[in-house]
Amino acid sequence: MKNSLFTVVFILFFVNLTITGANPYRTKILKPNIKTLQIRISGTDFGFPILKLNGTETLTVEFDEMSHNVRSFGYTVLHCNADWTVSNLNSNEYLDGFTRGNIDNYAFSQNTTYQYTHYRFSIPNEDMHFKISGNYVVLIYEDNRMDDPVATACFSVLEPKVTIDARIRANTDIELSGRYQQLDIEVNLANYVVQDPASEVKLVVRQNNRFDNEVNNITPTFFNSGKLSFINNKALIFEGGNEYRHFDISSFYAAGEGVDRIYFNREFYEAFLKEDLMQKSLTYISQ
Repeated sequence: MKNSLFTVVFILFFVNLTITGANPYRTKILKPNIKTLQIRISGTDFGFPILKLNGTETLTVEFDEMSHNVRSFGYTVLHCNADWTVSNLNSNEYLDGFTRGNIDNYAFSQNTTYQYTHYRFSIPNEDMHFKISGNYVVLIYEDNRMDDPVATACFSVLEPKVTIDARIRANTDIELSGRYQQLDIEVNLANYVVQDPASEVKLVVRQNNRFDNEVNNITPTFFNSGKLSFINNKALIFEGGNEYRHFDISSFYAAGEGVDRIYFNREFYEAFLKEDLMQKSLTYISQ
């Protein structure tokens, strides 16, 4: 059975910042002329958009607008609660510098089937820095219409004050060594003082950064010697699933890894993948 990749987010609360009835933000395109929205650690192709507070890394946000007309795009950053609803913090409580920025870095497509303009920007930057950890959302808008964003991109800023140990096992309350995996988690608070773990901390677990089966509001199994333990919790049983098959379509002029052939079919390129081997009978180390 294959192991899944889990994101475990441990959040410390001092006050209740939840806004009742607010809609949670997601990384999402909101206008039909916007395509290929991405947010990631600068210089990487994959991974989760998570920064360390006061670290050296930055996030790159990029997208395409389907024309060669230069648009006046801008962005602002909002602080969010654990459930990705907007918090009630003022911008000067979580940002240093300006609260808005213009997106001036753009490039026109060349020799493409469809015309588009590629826009990109990075945060934090010389005009904007984060003061506190937490969840954030970037609102991308046009012509200063902040109330009508064209896209939103979510990310988190981490302040490592505790350590987390997570273990995956195949034996669960559902079945033994089958399709499911039990995730057990221990949070070592070290010297971080927590009076009431039930109200001051929140554990959020995502499988492969998926929001559709996100688990939160988990009650610790026990709290002892500065450790929060979430052991044998049925809410932390996930379907194991399978690993992704890799293929490379970064170029339409030559078949990349896992690609059999590429055709231009009128307005679109079509890539046909090589038939892969069934992995059921293979040992994991050989795949």
